[in-house]
Amino acid sequence: MTVHNTQTYHLYSYFRSTCTNRVVIAMHLKGIPVEHTYIDLGKAEHERPEFEVLNPSKSVPVLVIKDSNGNETVLTQSIGILEYLEESLPTLTPLLPPSGDAVQRARVREMVNVITNDIQPINDGRVAKRVRAIRGEA
Repeated sequence: MTVHNTQTYHLYSYFRSTCTNRVVIAMHLKGIPVEHTYIDLGKAEHERPEFEVLNPSKSVPVLVIKDSNGNETVLTQSIGILEYLEESLPTLTPLLPPSGDAVQRARVREMVNVITNDIQPINDGRVAKRVRAIRGEA
């Protein structure tokens, strides 16, 4: 199924970002057409002032949603984006079990938290840089 609405979706991403890849996979499963802008974290493109205006935390993914009136909504953080896609486009391929199955929905959220909190390594340069500074390392 493909999205037939008046919104457009623009995703700012980095190819090695597992956070971005979550969003890419979900948008593909839901059939949402998306325009991509690739931000090269290795070249510190996320540190550029024009990107910081878009996302002050200087991280990817960033999803910009534009409606037919030209109004833009900017969403950051993969889980927030996934929840938005699920709630705003409920008739497209669901990412969660049906709303009546609270236990299975909770199980999905448990898995999400295992991935995002327990097993995802700190490979984000800005976080690693901050941790090094806290430790007094160069």
